[in-house]
Amino acid sequence: MGNAWRMPQTELNKSQRIYSLSFIQAHMAFGSIDVPSVVDQRDLELFCLLDRQHSQCVDECGYTVQFNLREFVCKKRFKEMASHLPCYARAAPILSRHCRSRCGDYTPLQHTPLGYAQRCRQLLCDHACTNFVLEKVCPPGEGKSAAKFLLEFTRMQVDYWVKDYVLTHNISLNEAYPASCARLRCDNFTSKNCLRRRRVRGG
Repeated sequence: MGNAWRMPQTELNKSQRIYSLSFIQAHMAFGSIDVPSVVDQRDLELFCLLDRQHSQCVDECGYTVQFNLREFVCKKRFKEMASHLPCYARAAPILSRHCRSRCGDYTPLQHTPLGYAQRCRQLLCDHACTNFVLEKVCPPGEGKSAAKFLLEFTRMQVDYWVKDYVLTHNISLNEAYPASCARLRCDNFTSKNCLRRRRVRGG
């Protein structure tokens, strides 16, 4: 009788697979924008717990992590991230339909100036498309705020990539920072003023 309330194992496994799939689908909907694979605050809390344990393990082994997602999402901006999750979850199916066909799917990052330039070109497309969708499907003001949060995260992430490359290869930041990545930092980011310029050289 004590186990009567439990879901049958086959149903439990099925439920877990569906739940995991929702993580993956929500994550992949944002393309090259590396948001955590979460759909609600409970998921975010679990993500931060697991990431904290992973970071502790890495530290104990004597390694360092150049860009720690937990620092931005779990320590500094947790409440803000949690407040945007309903907006992201609502937008995810539309992002999958409209932005993936336009901007392409996620591909592994190549840690070279050319690889950064290619990733930033996709990020420009992903952010422009995501901004448009978030502002359409989320409550007034929330979409813009949620889009700004993602862009701030991306800017920080790109800075870490390039600065790490500069230190490793002993070159100047100007040499390593592609033009496509610099455009992610333009004021009032929109698809109109930041997606493309007439100059095509340098990324």
